[in-house]
Amino acid sequence: PNDGKFQFVNYIYYENQWMQNGLGPVQFVIEKINPLTVGRIKANLLVPTPEIVVNDFHTDMPSPEKFTTAIFYINDNDGYTEFEDGTIIESVANRMVIFPSHMKHRGTSATTDRRVLINFNYISK
Repeated sequence: PNDGKFQFVNYIYYENQWMQNGLGPVQFVIEKINPLTVGRIKANLLVPTPEIVVNDFHTDMPSPEKFTTAIFYINDNDGYTEFEDGTIIESVANRMVIFPSHMKHRGTSATTDRRVLINFNYISK
């Protein structure tokens, strides 16, 4: 709060209900990850910034040890996802990174274009 950073968020699945009319555009990802259950799905849009803005490390779910996180990148831009071990995943359209939700990660803004991604938090079969 009050850090001057923001992003637009559209919840697709939240608090055990679909916020959209069914699976819609995320159905192909759901079929790929084949979850036992979904915790949350949300789309994030970060507007371009003059310099890359790096956010804090975090986990997405309150009980991250139970969940898996998948980030699906919608567009190419110079933003990225970074893990605590220094691994960086560049935002490349149609790329998906999957990792245990207990792994702390952080995202950034982008300078070249808006940064759009869909974040899936789910329990694997």
